[in-house]
Amino acid sequence: MPPPEAGRELPGSPGAEGVPGAGRAALRGLLLVSHRDTHAVSFINPDGPKTVALVSVGWDPREIAVSPDGGTAYVTNYGGATLGATISVVSIPSRSESHRIDLSQWPQPHGMAISRSGVFLYVLSGGALLQINLLSEQIERKFALHGSEPWRLALAADESRVYVANAGSGTVSAVDLATGAVSEGRVGTRPVDVAASPDGLTLWVANRSDGTVSVLDPFTLESRGNLIAGRAPTRIVFTADGRRAAVVNSGEASVAVFDVASRARLGSIALGFYPLAVAVEPDGRHAYLAAPRGNTITRVDLETLQVVERFPVARFPTEMAWVPLR
Repeated sequence: MPPPEAGRELPGSPGAEGVPGAGRAALRGLLLVSHRDTHAVSFINPDGPKTVALVSVGWDPREIAVSPDGGTAYVTNYGGATLGATISVVSIPSRSESHRIDLSQWPQPHGMAISRSGVFLYVLSGGALLQINLLSEQIERKFALHGSEPWRLALAADESRVYVANAGSGTVSAVDLATGAVSEGRVGTRPVDVAASPDGLTLWVANRSDGTVSVLDPFTLESRGNLIAGRAPTRIVFTADGRRAAVVNSGEASVAVFDVASRARLGSIALGFYPLAVAVEPDGRHAYLAAPRGNTITRVDLETLQVVERFPVARFPTEMAWVPLR
């Protein structure tokens, strides 16, 4: 399926199946997917499945965070040798980039989370955690991090702390947003992702080089145990109800599914290609896995542990976000 021209819709894609608007049928939601090679974000109707628009953003886009009202997406743009780093501000209803937040002094922004109020955006860059006030679009606070290669972050369920996976030092940092204090806990080898359970009781960390998931106490960062995930786990996502966790094993092209309460490994779903990004629907039944090397997205059923469908997308799908529309 060839991608549409950036900023344009595919012929026939609005109307009955299209995205929200006057006279258009409602959708359950949209998948937003960043594409590094095309410097764009695609809007995908997962019920088609169909790419309904491809929107140009900044250079080398990565993570996507969606505002709580579902109206705006924020996209980190790494930039390049001559282009500075930015955050694209994308209108979801109009499927267009409205402007960019300049981060030229902060190279390669990555790892991102948005507060439930939609006021604060947290981004990693240059060994620091940045708190951006989205009302003023200014960096309001900076927190120096002690770990090596801060990779990805997670916001605590009560939004009192931000957790950072430090890939180079084998640690997780907890930044207290009230005091600015930073504490650290040891995890496995090369932690590249961290996720906070919705109930706020555990912190899960994907250790890429040793194939494990570290489970931590989110308050003390003490170990609560280790889980065997698979080869090269790179992403962790919880279902909204907190019952299940999906761990993307990039090295073996699979996703492992865990029961969060018992921490039992329920099974593994073979995906093919090299999966990286993951997004879960709000009801927790289905997850979507993007494979940058195969230019595909695979939809899986987290209850039956089966592949539901696989469909092509634009080149190098890098990160994803689910946007509920009703």
